[in-house]
Amino acid sequence: MPPLPQEILNLILGEVRDDTPTISACACVCSSWTPEMQKHIFRNLTITVSVRPKSRIPPFRETVRVTPDIRSLYKAVKKSPHLLSYVKNFTLKIHGDHWRYKLLLDAPSRFIQSRIKKIYHRYFPHIIGGLTNVETFTFTNYLMHPLMTHCPDQVLDALTSLLRRPSLTSFHMPFGSAFELFTMLRECPQINHLSLGMITCASHFDVTLYPRVPALNLDTLFVST
Repeated sequence: MPPLPQEILNLILGEVRDDTPTISACACVCSSWTPEMQKHIFRNLTITVSVRPKSRIPPFRETVRVTPDIRSLYKAVKKSPHLLSYVKNFTLKIHGDHWRYKLLLDAPSRFIQSRIKKIYHRYFPHIIGGLTNVETFTFTNYLMHPLMTHCPDQVLDALTSLLRRPSLTSFHMPFGSAFELFTMLRECPQINHLSLGMITCASHFDVTLYPRVPALNLDTLFVST
């Protein structure tokens, strides 16, 4: 029996695109299936950074947790850079105000600072900078400080490049600061869809210092509380 044309095979494999265990298994079955399955596996990428206790048993020492495993992801995309081009929907969630650990001098704080430094200096620029075909960017920041004004220059450059991608058409911010929202919208005037959630504004902040946002040609605007 002759093999099926790749176009037909791709249509068949596409029927299981929403079943993560199945597409992961299919990617390992046949080498000719792998490229198509990789497109589905990496279509949605969510990275969550948080500072949480290592355990629920005292002492509650905190550590930095990143999901998915940032080191494994970094190694995979460094070996196969084309995988990042498959990402269409990218979500970045920042939990835990880890910047406050800069003010503390104890050993756990130094550990958290070194861990954060490695994540932001080594992993994030390479991963975020390689997202060349992102269509939807969702950003949630639960920090007390805007990420765009406190992150290293390498991360800022990567985020700015991401926001300026011609492919980016949708931007979502479920939670964050007004200053950060204006800062990001200034970099992505090409978006057509904007979704906003709980956006905070510091009462002591001078709104005249907010970045100027160019006129947006939106097809949809969704605001929730």
